Amino acid sequence: MEEEDGDIRSMTQTAEISLHEEYIQAAFDSVLQAEADLVEVEGRLSKAVALLKTEKAIAEGRVLMAWKAVKALMDETGEAELMLPANGGTWNKVYYTTPRQKVIVDDDAVPDEFCKIERKPKLREIGEMLESGASVNWARYETGESKLAWKNVKKGAI
Repeated sequence: MEEEDGDIRSMTQTAEISLHEEYIQAAFDSVLQAEADLVEVEGRLSKAVALLKTEKAIAEGRVLMAWKAVKALMDETGEAELMLPANGGTWNKVYYTTPRQKVIVDDDAVPDEFCKIERKPKLREIGEMLESGASVNWARYETGESKLAWKNVKKGAI
């Protein structure tokens, strides 16, 4: 009788393990499918972005050509500013803006007093110091949260 109970318990545990493995496999299969879907969507997104960038470049070219035409017509008459009727009883003022001044420098020739000095911690060296056992109040290690990952391995490698 005890032997039958042991056999039943063993079969139940085996069935539970098998069912658990099926659940894990199904869950992981959904990970693989979701990743495949993501890759497909990212591909479509890249194509759409490329298409829209092309359309944007064409539209920008048309805007540039239209402004060149307006400039050429204003330059013919020497007009620096003009008013053109718009919809709704308003007017569009077309004019030349004041050009912006821009400072151009030779980066290597500028004296240090006119340069920004960037203070940036040397994280690798600080990490080595912490690994050596040094304790300071201005640096510490922080461990992130572990996440699930997967990789394909050959059967013999397991």
